Amino acid sequence: MIRQPMTTRILILKSAAGRYERLEQYFQARHYVVTWLDDARRVPGQIEQAEPALLLIDLATPHTEIFSLIESIHLAYPDLPQIVISEAKQGNRAQQALQSGAYAVTWQPFAMFEEWRFTVNRA
Repeated sequence: MIRQPMTTRILILKSAAGRYERLEQYFQARHYVVTWLDDARRVPGQIEQAEPALLLIDLATPHTEIFSLIESIHLAYPDLPQIVISEAKQGNRAQQALQSGAYAVTWQPFAMFEEWRFTVNRA
């Protein structure tokens, strides 16, 4: 379960091409502390430093070993939910992310924002 806003830290691994305006608005309105990363190699160190309650990973990130990253984080931090952001055309990659240890998949663009909010709150 996510800690109460104002103390909740969220780590987001974004892609260069991603559009995150709605995510940013959502988190700012609830006073979450968000760390944005565009380099997957920095994720493990940021988990140690920030102790996030949630990790969002955009599957469009250029990291070639994204599934190994998801699996290693899941093994090292089994209580840290990882929500994968995916485009519908990446369905096979989303399934592979779930098999690697991701908690859930949410689809981009965030057309179904209410469903996305439910997924984050549930994690």
